[in-house]
Amino acid sequence: MAVALATASVVISAGSAQAFQPRDSRETDAVNVRILQSEMMVAALTCNMRNRYNTVVVRYQGELVSHGRVLKKMFRRDHGQRAQKELDGFVTQLANDASIRSIREREAFCVNANAMFSTILAGQNTLAETGLRTIEKAVIQKDTQ
Repeated sequence: MAVALATASVVISAGSAQAFQPRDSRETDAVNVRILQSEMMVAALTCNMRNRYNTVVVRYQGELVSHGRVLKKMFRRDHGQRAQKELDGFVTQLANDASIRSIREREAFCVNANAMFSTILAGQNTLAETGLRTIEKAVIQKDTQ
C-alpha cells in the first residue's frame, strides 16, 4: 500500500516540477505523511475541523517533525541549493490540489475528511500506519471513480 501511495505522491507533484521517487520506506512515509498533513490542513479550514486538526498535530507532533526532517534531507539531496524552494513548491502544490478538490466537491471532501480524522484519532498507530490508508482513499479513490 505504501508503494502505491508513493506513486500517487509522485503523480500529484509532477505538475509542479518536483517529480521524484522516494528511495526507501522512510522517504515514502515522509512524503505520504506530508500529503496527509496537507489534506488535514485544508479540511481543517474548509470543513471547519480545526479542533480535530489541532488534536492530531499535538498527538503526532514528534512524528510530524521526524518525517519533516526526512523530507528536507530528501529535497536537499535531490535539489541541492534549490531544496527549500522545491520543498515549498511541493507543499504548496499539495495544498492547492486538496483545495481544488474541496471546492469542486465540498460535501464529499468533508465527508472523507471526517472519516480520515476519525480513523486517525481512533488509531493506536503512527500517522504513517494509520494515515496512509485514509489518505489513499481521499486522494486515489477520486481518480478511480
